[in-house]
Amino acid sequence: MVAAQIKRLVGLRAKVTHLEKAVAAGLSSELKRLPKRYGFADVNTFIRAVTVAGRSRKRHSHDASAKQHRRRRSIITKAMRAAVRNLAHAGKKRSSGNGVGKC
Repeated sequence: MVAAQIKRLVGLRAKVTHLEKAVAAGLSSELKRLPKRYGFADVNTFIRAVTVAGRSRKRHSHDASAKQHRRRRSIITKAMRAAVRNLAHAGKKRSSGNGVGKC
């Protein structure tokens, strides 16, 4: 039983190898015909056009994340410290953190 399965597996692997070679050959010939199919005179202009089209799409999708930088830390001045101290002494609930900015 196992011997039959092994023979079948070897046969299927040979078939897969043959199909992979056929696909690779077909893909190669298909890629060679792409520039003419889309109206380009030669391969180099086609490659440039595809590269430019790919760049513009990437810029739009990654621009938002690329422009988001780390938030700049605020400078704590004496006036800010005094305001926080006054709020804390006055017993305000929002005497620290984001609460100070909202008061």
